[in-house]
Amino acid sequence: MKNLKLCTAFIALASCCTIISCDEGLFSKCRRDDYSFIAENGFSFGILDKNTKENILAYGQITYNYDTLQLYDENWNAVLIEPVPGNGIIDMRFLKEEDKGVINQLTNRRFYMYFNYQDVDTIDIAFEAQKNKCKEQILKSLKVSYNDSIYLDGPIEKYYAYFLK
Repeated sequence: MKNLKLCTAFIALASCCTIISCDEGLFSKCRRDDYSFIAENGFSFGILDKNTKENILAYGQITYNYDTLQLYDENWNAVLIEPVPGNGIIDMRFLKEEDKGVINQLTNRRFYMYFNYQDVDTIDIAFEAQKNKCKEQILKSLKVSYNDSIYLDGPIEKYYAYFLK
């Protein structure tokens, strides 16, 4: 009888551990309806003066007017619709609807940033996605270049950078 109780307790404990650790079980850690691959994978950046290290787009800077900055994708669609916020940090979305479901394939995007309608810089973003244990599409790697200088390259550790101009 004692062995039967021990055996039953062991089976119950093993079953409980299996339920808790399973990604699709009762206590799943997987996000279901609240996860959006496109909405949750943006990129933020600021642009610093290479000499002073001050954000050249922050409110009060005189080098560039944050109201006139324009940001376009490779198809000339506006990416930045509103003026740059006062802190000079730009939040941009680089993923598109067509990126959903594209797994283990390198995708490249180019963006053009116009300062005062004369000075044009480029931002190149290359990324690769994969599926996680919950079968959600997530970013696997991200490479970001600004005017041919690489600022991020490799596994996802952060989604922001300060570019030097």
